[in-house]
Amino acid sequence: MKKFYFLLAVAVAITSVASAQLSMKSATGKKREQQNTAVSAKAAIQSLHRNANPSPSTSTVYWSDDFSNPANWSTTAVIGTDNWVIGTAGPAGSFAIAPINSATAANGFALFDSDLLCSGDQTANLETVNNIDLSAATSARVVFSQYYRAYFDSTFLFVSNDGGTTWSQITVNPITVNNNYNSNNATTGANPEVVNFDITSIAAGSATVKLRFQFYSPTTLGASAGCGYAWMLDDVSIEDIPADDIGIADAAYPSQYSCVPLLQIQPLALSASVANFGSAPASNVVMTFNVYDGSFNNIYTGISNTVSSLNPGDTSAQLAAGTSFTPSDTGVYYIEYICSMTGADANTSNDTIYDLFVVDDSTYARDYTYIDAGAYNGGLGFNAPNTGYLGQMFDIYQASQFTSVSFFLAGATIGDSMSVDVFDVVGGLPNAIVGTTGNYVISAADTGGAFLTLPLLSPVTVGQGQWFVAVNQKTANNITLGSATDIFNPNTGFFQIGGGTWNAVEVAFNVCFILRPNNPTATQVGIDNVNSNASFMVYPNPSKGQLFINSDVTNAAVSVTNALGQTVYTNTFNSLNNAKIDLGNVSEGIYTIRIQTENGVMTKNVMISNR
Repeated sequence: MKKFYFLLAVAVAITSVASAQLSMKSATGKKREQQNTAVSAKAAIQSLHRNANPSPSTSTVYWSDDFSNPANWSTTAVIGTDNWVIGTAGPAGSFAIAPINSATAANGFALFDSDLLCSGDQTANLETVNNIDLSAATSARVVFSQYYRAYFDSTFLFVSNDGGTTWSQITVNPITVNNNYNSNNATTGANPEVVNFDITSIAAGSATVKLRFQFYSPTTLGASAGCGYAWMLDDVSIEDIPADDIGIADAAYPSQYSCVPLLQIQPLALSASVANFGSAPASNVVMTFNVYDGSFNNIYTGISNTVSSLNPGDTSAQLAAGTSFTPSDTGVYYIEYICSMTGADANTSNDTIYDLFVVDDSTYARDYTYIDAGAYNGGLGFNAPNTGYLGQMFDIYQASQFTSVSFFLAGATIGDSMSVDVFDVVGGLPNAIVGTTGNYVISAADTGGAFLTLPLLSPVTVGQGQWFVAVNQKTANNITLGSATDIFNPNTGFFQIGGGTWNAVEVAFNVCFILRPNNPTATQVGIDNVNSNASFMVYPNPSKGQLFINSDVTNAAVSVTNALGQTVYTNTFNSLNNAKIDLGNVSEGIYTIRIQTENGVMTKNVMISNR
């Protein structure tokens, strides 16, 4: 069940007969953890600020433990034999996630390594040995750092006010679905995530409080239970609830796309929701939005509307920047979201989050895997005897051409036939085919997870409006077109079985496809650029590390920088006729190729992925 290309035998329970034929490979299979580029960028952005590190909480701390003394905790295997451990070693299974990066991880942390133990039947408790005295507390919340990835399991916090005789249960990660992270169901998780739970009604005023954490994955949760990823905990404390504590509850991604060709760029709408975690109304709550370019220069600052008063527990405040931001050149853009209020925030660790957006000279991508491969959700296709189309809409604002299409196949079958077709759109649905790659037969190199880029037989001129790009599964074996949960938008993805009606993908799965038309930008902005008539192509993109440049320019200096602006490759070439660039030793992520000639500079963003 944990193999990457597990085939789900039955799709999902849905009412539509057509959508019942749409099946996912790896929908429930476990996946290896990928680098979170947005989190990696955080440190670089913070280095630009003198006071970037969050201030510690000013709450009164009644009790705390950093797992430096394992004797303070008892561990019990309630079902099966798999149990918690306290130490400094991180997860070690086949699908290990990173060790928790908590403030005191070097002193020790608690770990339930479900993946390593993998007995198939797991429930285990981690419990404080001694009573905790909260007799002086009039309010109380439990605060701790966690790093968690879900897979057929649940995570609980139990609180006792009578020394362990009776317990009240709190679900720690209630909305987190398989393969996602932490309490906010993120496709790539913050490490660590600091969470808190109000236990005032349970424990305030009691001198005999105990805490218990439970990892719960018995066989009753299904055949895939008892062999998940891991749950790590550190820096547990009980403190009073401060009067003033706001934080970002969620940030809306600024676009329907993770990567947009320069010709099609539109203003980015920056917004976020803010919650009041304190015990008193928060005054004059506001968001600040900063955008940084690939060199971490601050190129935009926007201020939101102000919420004059936000009541305790209120998570409904939606704050948007008063002005939009429109990228003006290709590159990676880092977005910083900061919330603030009148008066001192008792805990600023939840006041700032980060994200990325990419502008390319040609790539058009809806899927967030363009930025972070951890957003991958499995391969979709039709089970025998069905064939059909899987595709999605793309918005064109400046007339141009689609020249090729890049896509990911999770586990296609050798000898199967397919094509990628471009449709015009009428009434919000695909209408007629206006371009195609022609028939393509799957080879051995295309199996086991592969990115393909197929040229269209003739470039397709696309004018203003929507255009639909789709993979045509021509044979009965599941084509396994890659999908991602981010950035899902309703009424943008559709499928059609055997020439029937078009159905929105969300009747079965809330996903977008790893399916990217290439829409080359004729004009480059920024530094004086090479003649736009010069041919310039980098392939394959995405790549596992071996790239080729095909251009008619000569005597060029080529450099490659990572998402943090660090140079990872340099070389000079007399000719760029299929010039090879070896990036086999770099980490997965987005890289910028810069070609310098006597006539100017050209740039291209590429994705390095081991998939």
